[in-house]
Amino acid sequence: MPDQYDESSIRILSPQEFTQRFEWAEVGALAAQHKSDPSFIRRGFKACDAAGAERSYFVDRYLKGDKSVPFNVEVDAAFRQSWREDS
Repeated sequence: MPDQYDESSIRILSPQEFTQRFEWAEVGALAAQHKSDPSFIRRGFKACDAAGAERSYFVDRYLKGDKSVPFNVEVDAAFRQSWREDS
């Protein structure tokens, strides 16, 4: 018998679950929190993904301004490449 979809299938996500599940929501929340351009954040996430780095690197170093986070050359190169492609 196939699974049934009814009111018990619906669950309200917490704000944290929502932003974790949907990248666009995470980008919007970070943009509002850090008063930053959403396209800058999307590009940073794309660079982290391309370089195999955690997205928290971008958030910590560039949005929070924590320069104690070591500079990642691969993320920087991917970010610059993305910037050139989008321009």
